[in-house]
Amino acid sequence: MNAEDILELDGVLCFHITDKAIHGPNDKNVKTAASERVVPVHKRILDQNFTEYHSTLPKAGKLFPDLPKIEGAYLSHAFSKYFPQFLTRCNAREERTSFHSFRHNFRDAMRNAGIQHDVALALGGWTGNRGVEASYGRGYSVSVLSNALNMICYSDLEGCNKTIFGIKESDASY
Repeated sequence: MNAEDILELDGVLCFHITDKAIHGPNDKNVKTAASERVVPVHKRILDQNFTEYHSTLPKAGKLFPDLPKIEGAYLSHAFSKYFPQFLTRCNAREERTSFHSFRHNFRDAMRNAGIQHDVALALGGWTGNRGVEASYGRGYSVSVLSNALNMICYSDLEGCNKTIFGIKESDASY
């Protein structure tokens, strides 16, 4: 994801998940048409100085420029190699825990928050078993998506005072 993929729509800061580059290199991909979407930035991320962090990046640069790139591979490949080491350092490594666990936990968190099924599909970039009527209209407004997303709470993080976008070098190395 590039810094240019952070957009403000209707007063809401959003991630624009797309394989199209506006200014930067075209090295992104999405799996399906449903994967291309707009996802509001959760209030907890905004509370962690995300806006300030984003303002320091070159517009055509990567959102996380320190992530290593393996020649000929997607950016996610290097991150998937790093992530198990990160889990081990945080004492969070368990059997069947991987980077993809985030999507499973995110879906469960949306269920637990009582988020409407179609809104959850839109936020997660999933298609589901949808009829032809699903293609009518423009989809949900950014404010509806933002309100739903901000209903999600991970109680394990409530006491956490760590700053994500002011990470100490020792915490960010890989």
